[in-house]
Amino acid sequence: MRPSAVVALRLAAAALAVLSGCRRPPTTPVILVSIDTLRPDHLGCYGYARPTSPNLDAFRKDAVLFRNAIAHAPSTLASHASILTSLLPPHHGGSISNSLAVPHEVKTLAEVLRGHGYATASFNGGMQLDAVYGLDQGFETYESVKPRGAAAESLVDSSDRFSYVVEQARGYLSRRGPGPVFLFLHTYEVHHPYSPDAADVEPFRDGYVGPLPDLVTVELLREINDKKRPVDDRDRRHVVSLYDAEIRSMDRAFGVLVALLKVLGLYEPAVVVVTSDHGEEFGEHGRMGWHSHTLFEELLRVPLLVKLPGSARAGSTVEGVARGIDLAPTVLRALGAGVPEAFAGRDLFAEGPRAAETSETFSARDVKEPHEVISIRTPEWKLVQSKLYDLVHDPAEAHDVSEREAEVARRLAERKGELKRSRRRPVRRPAEADDDLQERLRALGYLE
Repeated sequence: MRPSAVVALRLAAAALAVLSGCRRPPTTPVILVSIDTLRPDHLGCYGYARPTSPNLDAFRKDAVLFRNAIAHAPSTLASHASILTSLLPPHHGGSISNSLAVPHEVKTLAEVLRGHGYATASFNGGMQLDAVYGLDQGFETYESVKPRGAAAESLVDSSDRFSYVVEQARGYLSRRGPGPVFLFLHTYEVHHPYSPDAADVEPFRDGYVGPLPDLVTVELLREINDKKRPVDDRDRRHVVSLYDAEIRSMDRAFGVLVALLKVLGLYEPAVVVVTSDHGEEFGEHGRMGWHSHTLFEELLRVPLLVKLPGSARAGSTVEGVARGIDLAPTVLRALGAGVPEAFAGRDLFAEGPRAAETSETFSARDVKEPHEVISIRTPEWKLVQSKLYDLVHDPAEAHDVSEREAEVARRLAERKGELKRSRRRPVRRPAEADDDLQERLRALGYLE
């Protein structure tokens, strides 16, 4: 054989070896749906008796349900930043209380998928997800709802409904070009103020004829929580009924979204993730219709439903702990894509030595620096600052057992410190919110 032919043969063999080792770019549609302030124990698929979520319950038949999904913060920006960056709150830098955006140096799921050729779009409720806070990184289209009124108390018009977000998604999907798509949808519909339509209230009214209206504003909730507005158990149940009615309305729009994806041929091959950023307190630790103020379970437990391509593992349930930082790696692995080293989470469907890591969950309140309020949680224990709770025997977190279980408290405190120090804090990026955005955040109690 001539030398030139030998060289050509070797080059061809080398090229074949390279090609065989390369993965094709992922093309699977990815739909991430976040329903702000949604408690899992108010959904039928998590055992709730009231008819709040028939469409989510039907979707659950195609999905994997995670029984113990835990948020990294009881507030919107910090929790969503952990979901989209796969980083703990100290490491992604986003903070409403300190007016800090997620820095440009932090990689987001949208940036990774865009690097794989995905069209990336988000339609969301804005405010803590406003582009000024940095979560627009990697999105070609990032549109936030802009309520007509300046104050967040005005958030009672149709633009705050999930149906409005779904219609935005419909328009986008109908005009987008060919190729894979990542769609991130978010709504504050379930968030206070509670302003459901009368038809959605009726299935949950239970004969209530008390003094509270069917529109519970943020100011009314403040009066109740500050003990300026006396309420009894019937009144409290009415507030919960309005929350449930909001879920019912959101769920109807979710059914429209699923139907749209099916018509467009996107549903069957897609990864569809449905979750929330945090829960809501209804009197478990003293407040009604409120969040961001504690790290108790009612604020950190969230729903998590993951539909895989072809509805693989449909109807199954995972009892192990799932964390917000695990969602981005789980999505990427489901696509057959690599996970950036910067991501701190793990694939929730993977087996192996890292599987046990998800039993530890680090959560933090978004408070003004230099103060910090942090919890570390395992399936059995939760340490909040210096207080220790036995989640097995005291799931209501009513009794501090740190003195009795001093060794457990010491070990968890050490682990909390290790997690904080495991990565450096990012460069601070000030968020320059305009007057209108600051007013809306202040009206909801997010800014002083």
